[in-house]
This record gives sequence, structure tokens and C-alpha cells, in this order.
Amino acid sequence: MKVLFVCTGNAARSFAAQALLNARAKSEGLDFEADSCGVAAQPFYQVPPQVSDFLQKEGVVNSAHHPKLITEELVDWADIVLVMENWHYEAAADMFPENIGKLRLLKTCCPGVADEKADIPDPAGQSDKFYSRVLGEIKNCIDCLIKKPRP
Repeated sequence: MKVLFVCTGNAARSFAAQALLNARAKSEGLDFEADSCGVAAQPFYQVPPQVSDFLQKEGVVNSAHHPKLITEELVDWADIVLVMENWHYEAAADMFPENIGKLRLLKTCCPGVADEKADIPDPAGQSDKFYSRVLGEIKNCIDCLIKKPRP
């Protein structure tokens, strides 16, 4: 399954999700391939040290990354597009209406999560504790995604 993760700047949340899923797929022999992008990404954005540290602790060896903007090519490539916040969903739906059926909020991969409580907030400029909470939510969502039955 090809999974595209989308956030705002593609430097923290979507990149962390991509790196975690690809690492798990490789180490566990899972049929997943992930990429990521942002609805407002700039190539000069830097991966925050909190994200690099988290990924290293999770066993992701290479966390080098250059943020990229969402494109039709990326959305077409994906089997599913998982966004971090409702407004990312709306932005992607506006840009790529023909692919609206692929769009989901990442957090809704976990059982019992309602759409209105499904945002994974942007940790940019927040405390290390906030980053840790957000990255923990993303890790939990990746675990749910891997365990979720697929058609």
C-alpha cells in the first residue's frame, strides 16, 4: 500500500509518519511504502531536532529530509492520503477533487476516533514536551494503520 502523509510544512509531522512507516515496513516485511509532503512546504525548512531525536530513538537511522510541496503526481501515486488536520484535508480536496476518495485524517486510522477530534496539532514553535506528545500520537497512528484490515 502506498501512503502519502500530508501536513503543513513537511518538516515534522508528515515526515515523521513517513519515516516511521517506512522503517516499520522494512524491519517487519510489511507491504507499505510511504512518502510525505506539505500544503505549504518550502525546500529550505529544516527538520526540527526534536523530530530527528525521536526518529533516532525509534531506530530510524537516516532522517535526512528535504520538505516538498503537495503535487498531483504525489497524490496520484498514493493509494491513500493521510493528513494531519482537517484544514489539510480541505486544502487537498480543493486542489485535487478527483482524488477526494483517497483522503483521510491520519488519526481516524485508530478505532473510536471521531473526525472532530482527529487533528494532530502542529508542534512548530512549541515545547519539547508538546513535540513528544504529537510524535507519540503519530507513532500510535502508524501502529493502528499497520494493524488495520485492508481490502
